[in-house]
Amino acid sequence: MDSCKVNVVGWYDNRNCGDESYKKAFPKVFPEHNFIFTSKPVENADSYIIGGGDVLTTSLLELFSKINKPKHIMSVTVSKIFDKNLFDNYKTIIVRDLNSKKNLDEIGVESFICPDFSFSLDYNKNNGQNIINKLFEKEGRNLYEKRIAVIVNAHLIPPHGSTAYEQQRFERFAFDLSIAIDETPASFIFIPFGTKQPWDDRISNGIVSQRCKWWKKNVIIFDELNVQDTIDIISSCDAVVSSRLHSSIFSTITGTPFVDITHNHKNKNFLETIGYEKVSIGFGDFNKTKTVLMLKDLITNKSILEEIQNISLINKLSLKELSKNIII
Repeated sequence: MDSCKVNVVGWYDNRNCGDESYKKAFPKVFPEHNFIFTSKPVENADSYIIGGGDVLTTSLLELFSKINKPKHIMSVTVSKIFDKNLFDNYKTIIVRDLNSKKNLDEIGVESFICPDFSFSLDYNKNNGQNIINKLFEKEGRNLYEKRIAVIVNAHLIPPHGSTAYEQQRFERFAFDLSIAIDETPASFIFIPFGTKQPWDDRISNGIVSQRCKWWKKNVIIFDELNVQDTIDIISSCDAVVSSRLHSSIFSTITGTPFVDITHNHKNKNFLETIGYEKVSIGFGDFNKTKTVLMLKDLITNKSILEEIQNISLINKLSLKELSKNIII
């Protein structure tokens, strides 16, 4: 197949690790093409893709309706019911969760369901381990045998004007998570997935980290990590405390057991789609006792490790099989 210039339009160059991962994923899924990633369509591309992520909006679909070249929607969430006419003239529509397919089925739009394109990514445990070792040595911290990554989504921090209840809920969550970290015999590595205000995970990670009594066994990363180093660190950990969609996806990709602090539709839909709702703890009713028990189980129970590794393999094979049949 001849190579062509493909413009992928989504939430790019906003210092968000999950969205930036598509810059590596699309070329892995379709290695024969050249990709350009932008927030708005560019001129003179051979074909166009809306993707990936929760990027579908009426305004973007209306903008794409004016494009008279081959166009696709790939690896997206469809979080609401749109006007059916907005989906006319697309060669391919690929969604990444069951609820998205249901929303399109409801308006009579044909789509395929496929694992998030990030499942095409590779990882290097040795690189992740080297990064962790250097971090703990540099900070003079105590590195335990078991290591757990933590991603505290900055969206959890109550915005200006929030109610007293919302503010108290986050404070309770931060203290409860710090207690769970103190009571778990492992070192914790706080990883930022978003590093741009107002959704900077370094702030939310820091709020939890500074509440930990046994802080010498933990490290918080303040430098902005690239996608590869992020997934490598997660692959080298024994478990993950996740509150971003792609931290849960990266955990699944690498076969790393995780607990998902579920607070939005994207994480909920992902867990339902892979049949793994049992690892979910709702943000609103977060419980430190339950979290401690789950974390201890994650780092000691080999059957859990085998379970998530099997889910990872199934999703990777599913993505690879579908990509063979798609022509851009």
